[in-house]
Amino acid sequence: MNVKDLVPKDKHDKSNIDKLYYLTDKEIKPIIYDLLEWLQDYNWPVAEEIKKVLWKRENLVFPYISSILNSDDEQWKYWIIELIIPLFNCDHKKQLKKDLWNIINTTSDYDLKLSALNCYFNITKTNNDDLMNEEKGKYISTFFSELSDKDKEEIHFYDFMWHAFSYEKISCLSGVDALNEFKKRKNNNVYIINQQNNDVIEMVNLTYERLLELIFICLISPDCYVIDKNFKWTFVFTHETIINNMAFLDPNDSSPYYIGPFFKEINEK
Repeated sequence: MNVKDLVPKDKHDKSNIDKLYYLTDKEIKPIIYDLLEWLQDYNWPVAEEIKKVLWKRENLVFPYISSILNSDDEQWKYWIIELIIPLFNCDHKKQLKKDLWNIINTTSDYDLKLSALNCYFNITKTNNDDLMNEEKGKYISTFFSELSDKDKEEIHFYDFMWHAFSYEKISCLSGVDALNEFKKRKNNNVYIINQQNNDVIEMVNLTYERLLELIFICLISPDCYVIDKNFKWTFVFTHETIINNMAFLDPNDSSPYYIGPFFKEINEK
């Protein structure tokens, strides 16, 4: 038997699916890419069956995924992100972060961008109480050390840390000034902390527009804290920040907030 003969001939061809299931890894390896091609459109009747054939063959499938993500076939990339990558182990997923980020920054296909963002977010998200407590503790000690326990209680600090800024307990840049300063930062490596859960997200090349995208598609909450990984500055976005059409609009609104090297320099003067 020539294993190539088992590859579907058209989108309705399920005649050899049972035989594909029982092939050994060695036997099926030569046709893995051919089978992946039948995931170019998950609406094809044969696609679901092919996914079932491949889902336990991660070590054979993985070597082809990066090249697919860098191909010109937007629809194929979308289905690979939706159907295949979520099945991979953590190490394989992390190796695809660069490819996903490239899609996020280059595609004009909204569904593909959304899928890539969601996948990238889930790879980089750390849902870990110990890490959350460690980073949150360092964040508080770095930027809120001036607050007394009484201050924290009065402003409900542990409900919303940004109350330290809105109640003017900590000096900071706010509104348009804060936004403009954040846009100047080289945000190559940052953490995003969601105060209301245990998510710590590591991001690279984070722009304000990308931050809004993440908020709009509900991957992060509106009350979030962007922190330079060296804890030199922080940009705080709140649910009170007025946004529309991916842009900060109201120059009279107090939030968002920024504190960091630039602000400290002008404040000391």
